[in-house]
Amino acid sequence: MKLKWKLAISINIMLFMLLSLIGYLTNSQTSSLTNSQVENKLHDSNRLGLALFEAKYPGAWKVENGKLIKGTNVINDNTVVVDTIKDEIDIVSTVFLNDTRITTSIKDAEGNRIVGTLANPEVIEKVLVNGGDFKGETTINGMLYKTLYTPIRDDGGKIIGMWFVGTEYENLQHIMPAAGWRQQEK
Repeated sequence: MKLKWKLAISINIMLFMLLSLIGYLTNSQTSSLTNSQVENKLHDSNRLGLALFEAKYPGAWKVENGKLIKGTNVINDNTVVVDTIKDEIDIVSTVFLNDTRITTSIKDAEGNRIVGTLANPEVIEKVLVNGGDFKGETTINGMLYKTLYTPIRDDGGKIIGMWFVGTEYENLQHIMPAAGWRQQEK
């Protein structure tokens, strides 16, 4: 093989490797930026939802007779805040009494809200047991979501439930890589 062809092949291989590296780095940075933007939107939605609860139903969170109460209002099956969040900013949300959904904007295939279902054990451990936020990816009712769960506390600081916000992975599919989205929720 002539030196000219060897040189041309070597240069093309180096260009291909350089372009591949640039493509990988660009994709990685875009994915990181997108993930950060989604997390920021979830944090903002979380704060907005809790602020809506406070504005609409002032007062402490408490549990009475198996119901979650905010101020003087029963939150079980009360969809005002969760539907407002869904309608206005296209983020799904749920209120849990302990580990059980008592109101949600998430619906099944027949259009019924999936109340009465349980949170995943990893979420329960992180939020209800340890009092931290859970950020991650979770499957809910067969759909993959990017999620944020935070504890709901009564006046005494006891954790009595959780507030969840999330966005369907399907909504992010065109901009987020699929790798790593594997946690499951019942």
